[in-house]
Amino acid sequence: MATFDYTGLQNTAYNLIVKFGTTVTITRKNAVENPVTGVSDAAAATTGTLNVVSVPASKTDFDDKIIGMAAEIGTSAKFFIAYAVNAAFDPAPPDYITFGSKNYSVLGSTKIAPAGSGSEIIYRIGVAV
Repeated sequence: MATFDYTGLQNTAYNLIVKFGTTVTITRKNAVENPVTGVSDAAAATTGTLNVVSVPASKTDFDDKIIGMAAEIGTSAKFFIAYAVNAAFDPAPPDYITFGSKNYSVLGSTKIAPAGSGSEIIYRIGVAV
């Protein structure tokens, strides 16, 4: 049985996203609680960059949880397709992405990695201001 060239697919995804997209910063706050005071240090954070393409967001692009939040999200929602290889971490709530001059909260993401391939290719990420 022939095998599929996932590396070639990763390279194609990278080339298209770099050509038509931009680089964004993704931040994960690593709150560390002081055991004496019980106060969290919200300043501690892990950051990385992602190559993304911003595509129009519609209710059909998101999962049921996000569709249920439509009234809260309003028109501030965005949808990103991001290159997943070498990402600092998998995007997840409550991470945020800096795109343009705004910080967008990650509402959810799905890693596209064909079963059994061990090859992540892209993330589909829903965000809102």
